[in-house]
Amino acid sequence: MVDALTTGIIWIAVGAALVILIHEQSVRIARFSRAQTRRQEQRRKDIRDVCHDEECVALYESVAASIPDAVLYFALADTRRRMDFELNHEIAVVFADALHRVAVAHDCRLRIRPPA
Repeated sequence: MVDALTTGIIWIAVGAALVILIHEQSVRIARFSRAQTRRQEQRRKDIRDVCHDEECVALYESVAASIPDAVLYFALADTRRRMDFELNHEIAVVFADALHRVAVAHDCRLRIRPPA
């Protein structure tokens, strides 16, 4: 027969284990959140570096949020490449076209996401 002291010790151990588990999960969530923020900041910087269009970065970013990173970076690379040869085109048009073509090629749908 288990006495009250043993039962109390078991419940304390279970409670301590739950506290540790909750703490570990909160640390993981915080790390993930920071990583997401860094990823979004990097995407924003990369779009700005290619497009040089500060006014439209938020729009580009909201559209880019609907596609995988790889598709965005294919479109940015294509934009850089095309701007080397098509100097008479506006970069926003070239980027929008590249984004559309690459997204279609990778079977992605472009959507404008409202700001969070």
